[in-house]
Amino acid sequence: MKFLGTNFHLSKKYVKFLLFFLFIGIILGFLFYKKIDSSLFIQDIENIKEGLASAHINFIVQHFIVLAVLLFGSFMIFGVILFPLYFIWEIACISYSIFIFQSIFGVSGILFGIFYHIVIKAFFLFCLFILFKNVFEIIKVKLFHKEEEHSKTFTNQYKMILLSIFMIFIYDILLYFFGNDILLKLCFLIG
Repeated sequence: MKFLGTNFHLSKKYVKFLLFFLFIGIILGFLFYKKIDSSLFIQDIENIKEGLASAHINFIVQHFIVLAVLLFGSFMIFGVILFPLYFIWEIACISYSIFIFQSIFGVSGILFGIFYHIVIKAFFLFCLFILFKNVFEIIKVKLFHKEEEHSKTFTNQYKMILLSIFMIFIYDILLYFFGNDILLKLCFLIG
């Protein structure tokens, strides 16, 4: 348990990064909302109950592709830049959709939008951030520390990377089977 506690712990530096990413993502989402024609999405969101009742939430293939690109990219160092950009993109998409929920359903739309994204995205983004933290630590050690320091650090970092990937796929499977039911129960917020 000590292994998990120390590797899931986020230092103040990482919390500042996280807050910065959240802030930039929310601002971008708001700008998207103001500048992009939302009419394509409005009908889907108005009929969200029917959509949730008729189809499973399936992110397994999408998350596999995203993780593959981010991890393989990190072998070429530029992946360390891709992680924050992708994280900001996800936050921007979340805030954009929450603004659309608000425009359709008012204040209850904001609440539903927040709960909706907590169910379908929060755990994925948390694991993605843990993944980023560990990939960043490996690259930092490779670039700035002596060779003999690598082995112990890398063992813990690789364990956390594998654990994060495993947890993302377990989450995706649970989301596929139970996500719709949870979200349908929350639909009382939007009438």
